[in-house]
Amino acid sequence: MVSLPSGWITKTPAKVRTPDGKEVIGTQIVATVDAVSDGKNNTIPVPKGFYYVGGTIESGVVISDDKRDQNKYASQTKAPGGAVPAGAIYNADGTVKEENQITEEEKDKVIYGNQFVWIPCTEANYQKQDFGLTDTKQWDISTNRAEIVQIQKYGGFYCRQV
Repeated sequence: MVSLPSGWITKTPAKVRTPDGKEVIGTQIVATVDAVSDGKNNTIPVPKGFYYVGGTIESGVVISDDKRDQNKYASQTKAPGGAVPAGAIYNADGTVKEENQITEEEKDKVIYGNQFVWIPCTEANYQKQDFGLTDTKQWDISTNRAEIVQIQKYGGFYCRQV
């Protein structure tokens, strides 16, 4: 188990009612992430309800929202830099195999949940880009304060892998 860095813990007020009816206000320690090691002395924040699939800070950490994917590629060493493969099994014609077509040997390679990749960054090098799309109303390129706070706290963010 990896210890949770103190900066990842939030203290919130907590009201407790004693058996005699008095209200006592204290603090409650809340963590919205679990700390996971990538095996290379890096601690990775994994949001509650998600599971570390594998990878390193250098190669890209992958998490999933499906427990069946937990640690599936935690010891990945064959791919360049320890990168986690996409997790789909393909037919000879390049299409993705349906779940009922996957063999027992292939099941260990499938990633069932939605995949997210860790993007390490600092506040200084985090910037959204306008790629010249014609309908700019659909793309938010502003950086709001909540994003900056999370990047400062965790040293990066997750992006959905499609």
